[in-house]
Amino acid sequence: MLRRTLLALFIGLAIGSAPARAGTLSELFLKVPAPPDDGAAAKTWMRDGRIAAPQFVEVDDSLRKERTAPVTGSPSGGADGPGVLVAVQGYERYRVAHSGDQDPVQVLTDRSAWIVKRFDTVRRKLGSRSVGDHNAVDDELRAWGALFRDWQSTRRALIEQGERDLLAAGDPAVIRDPGNAAAVRAYRAAMLHEIETALAIPRMAVERASAR
Repeated sequence: MLRRTLLALFIGLAIGSAPARAGTLSELFLKVPAPPDDGAAAKTWMRDGRIAAPQFVEVDDSLRKERTAPVTGSPSGGADGPGVLVAVQGYERYRVAHSGDQDPVQVLTDRSAWIVKRFDTVRRKLGSRSVGDHNAVDDELRAWGALFRDWQSTRRALIEQGERDLLAAGDPAVIRDPGNAAAVRAYRAAMLHEIETALAIPRMAVERASAR
């Protein structure tokens, strides 16, 4: 169920991911907001059953724009020169290291499952007392916050490396080799996928806290 929930968040990314502008990926990743610290704050994120916190909506909207915005910049060293090859090789390394059970969605599913299981158990033990139990909600939000900080710390280098590689590659429409152009587009889509995965952490935290 948790993996299906996460996968649903990324359908928009998987359908027709278009090139995005270079030079904004790491900045956007760092703008992903941490989960709120307590249940009262979590409720202020919600409006009409949806997350409406400006800091969250800004990143969500920016991701949508990045998926359709044209890339700017020329490949470093020519249409199929060294800059393009660096990006192609970088994507291959990323793809090998972060596919299958190391795909970011799968990794986050595995790590967040512990939080969900632990605090669902707490909720069952409390029974009717769990309703409005701010300590339980706050404790869970702190767990989500710890996961978020660790996630951002460990994934940041991937985004920064990907951004450097993609800046060197420039606009994939300029690349003559179809395989290289496809790899550059896939690399950018993978980096947006990383940012979307990070955004899923505060989304899940707030939705669970608000449902209490």
